[in-house]
Amino acid sequence: MARYKPLRDYLHGQTFAELTLSFAEIERLVGALPASAQRPQWWANARRLGSTQREAWRAAGYDAFLISGANKVRFVRVGPSTGAYQRAPTTPTALRMPQTAVPPPPPKPALTAQALLAGGFELTSRWVLTPAGALISERPPPSHPGVYAFVSEGLAVYVGIATVSIRKRLYFYTRPGCGFRRCRPPIPR
Repeated sequence: MARYKPLRDYLHGQTFAELTLSFAEIERLVGALPASAQRPQWWANARRLGSTQREAWRAAGYDAFLISGANKVRFVRVGPSTGAYQRAPTTPTALRMPQTAVPPPPPKPALTAQALLAGGFELTSRWVLTPAGALISERPPPSHPGVYAFVSEGLAVYVGIATVSIRKRLYFYTRPGCGFRRCRPPIPR
């Protein structure tokens, strides 16, 4: 473990959920990597005897994944550091590689029924729940393939694609349960 302690300390000081280091950057921390580091097995996250390098990134709370052919390794945070090792104090000369945090994408705006109608959708039917608890359509859905959307209270709650027939696709929404074909009644035409 002592050889890979600088890698553990470097990863322990990171705040990123994911970061990528080249072999050259890792070698600046720990010295030359063995030839076997070219194989994904060397970077395996599973516990096995003699895998001191694995203990380094796991102690820092990361999993490692070799990026084949690129001589790079992607480290993905899987939890907090284990606390099994003390972090070495940082000094002004400690190795720091700039990483840019990617901000999360802005939330998507709500998809309204008006936007769907303006985009070419047409109202084909309304769904009604019968007193017996069955879900039925007021009119038969179209019998051709296409894109369909479920709208509730003016907002789209689901958008799907039917590659065979919208009628056939929507039929299965009215028959939840058994996943086997023999359990379903025939599809009305």
